[in-house]
Amino acid sequence: MDGVYSAEVAERYLMRQVGEEVPPHVFGIASAAYGNLKNEQTDQAIIISGESGAGKTEATKKCLQFLAEAASRVAGSSETQEDAASGGSIEKKLLNANPVLEAFGNAKTVRNNNSSRFGKWMVVHFNMRSQICASEIINYLLEKSRVVLQANEERNYHVFYQLSQIPWMQQEFDLQSPEHFHYTNQSGCIQVPRMNDKEEMEDVMQAMWAVAGMTPPPGVLATERPPEQFMGMLRLAAAILHIGNVQFDPVPGKEDEACTVSSSVRSERAIANAARILGVDGSALRGALSQKVIQSGTERITTQLSVERAADARNSLARALYGRAFDWLVK
Repeated sequence: MDGVYSAEVAERYLMRQVGEEVPPHVFGIASAAYGNLKNEQTDQAIIISGESGAGKTEATKKCLQFLAEAASRVAGSSETQEDAASGGSIEKKLLNANPVLEAFGNAKTVRNNNSSRFGKWMVVHFNMRSQICASEIINYLLEKSRVVLQANEERNYHVFYQLSQIPWMQQEFDLQSPEHFHYTNQSGCIQVPRMNDKEEMEDVMQAMWAVAGMTPPPGVLATERPPEQFMGMLRLAAAILHIGNVQFDPVPGKEDEACTVSSSVRSERAIANAARILGVDGSALRGALSQKVIQSGTERITTQLSVERAADARNSLARALYGRAFDWLVK
């Protein structure tokens, strides 16, 4: 399939003459948009739609691949020494954003092994020489419910399975395999056919360096540690895994009204790791998960939560953390 989307095929659609007939191809759509942009000097839009598994994510990547190739070849742009020092040209940075967004925004579903679980509107800006000069992404409707619950034979977001594949992440975040985390073991699906989570994570780490406009320090592999601005995303994903393992026990005599964080080894390990990684006080996190605080004027009233409501609070925290972090990542 690689030959269908090769640079030679892209050049054929890029250099075709007016009226020349060529087979239908996603490059043809991207070529028409790019040609109209240059010749008519008006904004162009490519709308990619379809049901789950139709290939929207891949089609988007191929359109971006073509536009990057076209802007580079036709406009005569080339990667300068300054570009190379900052992680590559704007075209390369645009393409490198995909692995990062897919790790945090894509998941396996029953119909698609790499399904985008959010909508996105991508804008690519060109200068007067038809070179790519900037890009922006607007995301909407991230499927936050997937963070805490997945259907049978589906997975959570890819990053939750990729984290435990990197040795230093295992050690720093105290991670076990996905089978040991509630947020990744509910559906019975851990592995994805023809997808190597370790290799995927290595690609994500390298892309993080490129998106950040940086190159790894001399002698340090890109797979060892990402730029600091991305460390927060990895910490948050690891903390969410631990939050999912926090369990609750009912208070004797008040089983339907109050609970405490379970004293089991698993739960104690989870609450300690979540607090450490998030940089918050462990006792404060315990209270936030098992109690509710109501502000009435100047008075603060604290009430206990039942086991069921505490589990809901835990899941709400995980969804909110991931949703806000993903918004930051897209920006």
